[in-house]
Amino acid sequence: MGHSEETKRKISISMKGRHSSPSTEFKKGQHHSRKTEFKKGIIPYSKLHPEICQRGDKHHAWKGGRERFRCIDCNRIISYARKRCIKCNSKLKIGKNHPNWKGDKIGYAMLHIWIKKELGIPKYCNHCDNKLRKKFHWANKSGKYKRNINDWFSLCHSCHAIFDKKEKSPKKIFRFDSKYRSYGKRIVMGGGS
Repeated sequence: MGHSEETKRKISISMKGRHSSPSTEFKKGQHHSRKTEFKKGIIPYSKLHPEICQRGDKHHAWKGGRERFRCIDCNRIISYARKRCIKCNSKLKIGKNHPNWKGDKIGYAMLHIWIKKELGIPKYCNHCDNKLRKKFHWANKSGKYKRNINDWFSLCHSCHAIFDKKEKSPKKIFRFDSKYRSYGKRIVMGGGS
């Protein structure tokens, strides 16, 4: 079962300064053997036999140490057996080379994120040539949502709403009211919980 915290504290206070056996108790200045005790002026073993007490590649039993691996791109030393360092490896896994690349089977929301990465943030409207508006969107020309950069153009908020109504694209249910919020392909009404 064990003792309570209060009992442990009382035992600790009562045992303070006591030792279970005086023979094993540490005493200041006590020496176990005259041979092993420190004597002033004695030269240490490592200085008497420097050829034996060497470190690293100077040691007599040195076998080359731990194997060092280098990145094949930037020649940086890496600590584990791989071809590339993390930085160079992540540069190679962009776009079609990434293991999670879905191609044209991408969803609506991720396609918009991808197009923003490829084309950047739109800064003007291709329809009304307005640069002073606050919000610009990437709009899809064909309405098929292909992963083709030439199938996208920038529109301001109001032109995009008019374009979607005119084209009757799959996005026609998308509203720009504040009471609606989009989550990928679905439109959810209200505060969302």
